Amino acid sequence: MSSLPLRIELEPLATDSSTLALAMQCWPEAERAAQLESLRLLTLSNDVGFLLMSASQGKKLVGAILAQQIAGKAATLWPPQLASGESDPAIAGLLLARVEQELTGRDTHLCQALLPKGQEQAAATLTEAGYQHPADLLYMTCEPNHFPAAAPDFSGLLLRSFQPGKEVELAQIIDETYISTQDCPALNGLRSTLDVVFGYQQVGEFRPDRWLILENSSPHSPPRAAGCLLLARHSPHRTMELIYVGVTPAFRQQGLGRKLTQHAQWLAAQDQCERLVLAVDAANGPAIAMYSAAGFWAWEERAIWVKDLIAGRNPLPPVSVDSCPR
Repeated sequence: MSSLPLRIELEPLATDSSTLALAMQCWPEAERAAQLESLRLLTLSNDVGFLLMSASQGKKLVGAILAQQIAGKAATLWPPQLASGESDPAIAGLLLARVEQELTGRDTHLCQALLPKGQEQAAATLTEAGYQHPADLLYMTCEPNHFPAAAPDFSGLLLRSFQPGKEVELAQIIDETYISTQDCPALNGLRSTLDVVFGYQQVGEFRPDRWLILENSSPHSPPRAAGCLLLARHSPHRTMELIYVGVTPAFRQQGLGRKLTQHAQWLAAQDQCERLVLAVDAANGPAIAMYSAAGFWAWEERAIWVKDLIAGRNPLPPVSVDSCPR
């Protein structure tokens, strides 16, 4: 490190900023133009939750980091980047510590990063800072030629829309679907499920009629949740995202996960979407097999890194093998 003192500052998010250009070097080159355009559109809003920090020595920019607060007391950050010719890992560590300090002061509890393959140095920096790697995510997509012509039949069950204001009820249903789940089990309990629901509401375009609860419809017994399906549309890309799908233990082994996925495909077709996308735990073989049989294919894999920022708590038990932030 230079003998000059290191100065770390919070900067405004300007798309022509040299600090932002440096921070964006962690993104694959093919994605940068689209990401920059997305950031340009977001800067038109007064509340986008981005934090851009620079590290300088004298007048020289030596490092940068970008993070974004998201709903549900969480944040996503991109690994700190060093300027060409800089190799001191202490600069990256200090940038990471300062952005975490800022996030904690803004009531952020969980910080996460998603790393593409081949970013060993970024993974080492996150490990040194106390992050853990509980899972890898497989990103899958499905095109219209695999969308069903009709909605699947849920005989004996009712599929109803989520009612805004009943987030607690939905969180309780999701909690039940988490029981014995094979999808990122190490992440259960890392955040309150109610915070997770609030976070989901900020994904894409939230519409209650695209958040569905499946329950029994017997006139002789009170309604009992069988599962849920949460979707969000990303209009600029004509994409539907399957945010979450789950089935409660009492209704498993009946093909309901497959039918809910088919219903998501059918709704994507009704909205004239060009694709339906989702993320699944790369270790969840049964779910991947189900999605593949429904016409999905994997296009990317990324590693989840997470850290609990509150009171220095260690969010997860130690993990030694690869196993979605909740």
